[in-house]
Amino acid sequence: MTYFLRSHHQLRGNSLLLSQCMGKSLRKFGRLLTITLLITLLFPGLFSGLFSDSGPDLGNALAQESTRLSTSSLSDRPTLFSRPLRLISLRVSTRWQYRRADYLFTIDIPTEAAQPLQQVTFSQIEGADYPRYSPQRTYAYENSDRNQPLNITTTDSLAERTVTVEFDPPVEPGRLVTIALSSRNPSDGTYLYDIAGSPPRTIGLGQRIGIGRLQIYQNSDRRFVW
Repeated sequence: MTYFLRSHHQLRGNSLLLSQCMGKSLRKFGRLLTITLLITLLFPGLFSGLFSDSGPDLGNALAQESTRLSTSSLSDRPTLFSRPLRLISLRVSTRWQYRRADYLFTIDIPTEAAQPLQQVTFSQIEGADYPRYSPQRTYAYENSDRNQPLNITTTDSLAERTVTVEFDPPVEPGRLVTIALSSRNPSDGTYLYDIAGSPPRTIGLGQRIGIGRLQIYQNSDRRFVW
């Protein structure tokens, strides 16, 4: 009987001690929760991104970078066309590094442009390597039809990382043209091109058409290529 009473008192003492510890812990947790809520209300952007599952959105980052590039240094780019030309698409025949490929840039020359297109300049503004383009293999055609070839001359400047394509004769407004730059793919990575166009009898950078993005992959990255 004495043993039972002693065990009962000991159990009661342990329960009381456990209740006191839990009470203290709950009070501490309540204070911490209150402080966290106050900080969140006062500084709503402080914890943004700390609990993100996916991390930064690469697509949005690239879109923002393209927007920044397309609007930067506008004072350096003259207005040469009454309505700006547009880069419709950029396609690649193969995305594997070190493979021979064609980079197909399709450009819309709206009727409202008023001026014909004489020259297109492709300036590489991002990328570890620089593809060596082949002027003999580069070609252009109209309206997505390779049976309508256009006469061009191509100049590749390795020092400036720039390829210039000149139409002879110039392409009149209201037409769609595709320029296929032929090269051997560089090493894997992201490559950005600033594309500008000029009408006849003009010099300089030309008027910006758009920003083209190329993604080159290693052969082991097949599951990522689409």
